[in-house]
Amino acid sequence: MQLKNSHENDFFKEIANRYVDAYGQELQQELKQQNIQYTTPILDERVHRRVSMHKVKRVALGISALAACLLIVMTSSLLRYNQKSNITPNVKPTPPVIPLSFVLPVNLSVSGTEQDQEQSIYRLHDSLQDDVVLVLEETDRNINDEDMTAVKINGYRAYTRKTADYNLLIFKKNGILYTLTCRYDVSTLVELGKNIL
Repeated sequence: MQLKNSHENDFFKEIANRYVDAYGQELQQELKQQNIQYTTPILDERVHRRVSMHKVKRVALGISALAACLLIVMTSSLLRYNQKSNITPNVKPTPPVIPLSFVLPVNLSVSGTEQDQEQSIYRLHDSLQDDVVLVLEETDRNINDEDMTAVKINGYRAYTRKTADYNLLIFKKNGILYTLTCRYDVSTLVELGKNIL
């Protein structure tokens, strides 16, 4: 509605301006015919000043809008630079999740993953109700096999431990330490270990 009023106002202003110009020309022609000359330098000066001031205001408004845009761009660039420079060089970036490079047994499916420092942790749902937590970590250190039982899986040495609360299977392959735990039966872990090894 406001847009319509704006167009109507412009239209009427244009008509009024044309009328004033036409009427002014008629009056000047009448003066010429009567051979009377009126000079209005003060009035002409005032009109000229008003027109000039209106033009200056429009230019100033445009320049201030441009300055505001430049200020916004510079501020956002400065903020982005500060955010990037606030990253401490001593903090190590979180390593990417180590992907699973084997096929899970049919009874297991991934129910969740997380990254804890250099360990990729997979939570595996077991359709037989013996869920598994699988931790993968790239490391050079040897397995601490104290209080563990050594077993062979597909020609690889692995270690197990059974307690009243959990079962554990641990082994290394290609520089990755695999730590598997479940609640009820170590054979759940051994079957998964066969797929990995």
